[in-house]
Amino acid sequence: MTTVLWDEWGTLVPNTAADAAREIVALLVGMGWEGGLEEGVVLCSRRMGVFQRLRRLWSFVAEEWGVDLGRVISFPSKGGSRKPSILMTLQLLARSRELLAECIESHRMSWPWVRGLWGAAGALYLPKNGYFLVLRLSVQNPLLPEVEAFLEDEGCPGSKRLHEGKEELLLRHQQSIAIFLSRMGLCGTSLRLEEHALFRSMRDQANRLVNCDSANIKKSLLAAERQLEECRQVVAYGLMEILPRELQELVRVRLQHGSASLQELGQLVQRPVSKSTVEYRWGKLRRLVGDLLQQRKEGRSCIWENPK
Repeated sequence: MTTVLWDEWGTLVPNTAADAAREIVALLVGMGWEGGLEEGVVLCSRRMGVFQRLRRLWSFVAEEWGVDLGRVISFPSKGGSRKPSILMTLQLLARSRELLAECIESHRMSWPWVRGLWGAAGALYLPKNGYFLVLRLSVQNPLLPEVEAFLEDEGCPGSKRLHEGKEELLLRHQQSIAIFLSRMGLCGTSLRLEEHALFRSMRDQANRLVNCDSANIKKSLLAAERQLEECRQVVAYGLMEILPRELQELVRVRLQHGSASLQELGQLVQRPVSKSTVEYRWGKLRRLVGDLLQQRKEGRSCIWENPK
């Protein structure tokens, strides 16, 4: 899922040059600030895809803007701590500020802006349970209040929290995340998420059914084992012949079919009965045997006559 997401984001073609410009500025604003030099501002990101996306988008605005994108000035060595950085020239910085100010002053937040911020500071997680999409922005990011209001208006409301000096905008509902992705233009990823959610729902339902069946089987076997022991006591104490006829039959069937369920026992007697009738008869048997054993213990006699 993650590979599909970033591949689609990296290759998505903007609708217009204006959309490309907005996404470029949002990417630059969402990147980390590493410092400044005389010739420009140094921005950094751990995502190499950000730099590739910038170069892809640049072809849409290079002629109109007439400024250089900047240059990648460092790459991390293997195992090193430095992040890839880009030098944003003063001309590009000025142009970006113009577009940024225009967006904030006119409140014209749109999905290309969100797509750029997402590429620089967003993530999607699919843990074993639930869904988790986060957009991590610096509390000083000028687009932060605009993004919050925009997502609310677009039907993608979420929660927010402060974490390690950044404000995180969180979406946890699968449907909200699917809407967010599709409106960014990542329709393929949104469909894959829907498929993933459907598969997960079917898997969870299957697991619940299996667990339920397993619990029912275990419960049935435990009940059968307990009933078998009660039947053996009936025989051992010589109580079989003085039980009512239907209870004698129930004892014999249980002894012959030790693992049968109550419903199955009801179909094995001479005149088939329902599960509830078997439960009633078994309760009656348990009470009669208990009473007789108690009477014998107390030295009292009791004669049960079988119905004719």
